[in-house]
Amino acid sequence: MAYTTLKTLFLSACLASWGIAAQSAACTAIPSWTIDDVHISFRNPTQANFTLTNTLTKITEDISCKLEFATLCEIRGTPQDKDLYIHLQARNEDVWFNVTSPYTCDGK
Repeated sequence: MAYTTLKTLFLSACLASWGIAAQSAACTAIPSWTIDDVHISFRNPTQANFTLTNTLTKITEDISCKLEFATLCEIRGTPQDKDLYIHLQARNEDVWFNVTSPYTCDGK
């Protein structure tokens, strides 16, 4: 039985298209997320639990997912954000997160 605890990983949003990244300063509120209280269990059932906070909306959610092949999970949508995609991969004491969501700026 192994548990891995990580505190406060800061992840930036992946923008919906490359054109958004090149826009002017009019786009000042780009979402990002913090991940806290990560607990990974490699015993049966293998599972990941963590909290996810959208720093723009200040909404925090408790997230739990079963680890496929004892190493990864994918979450397509959460109760608070139906478009959010979370990819988590764990290996020993290392945990990687990828958090993405479509984003538009100034209606583009």
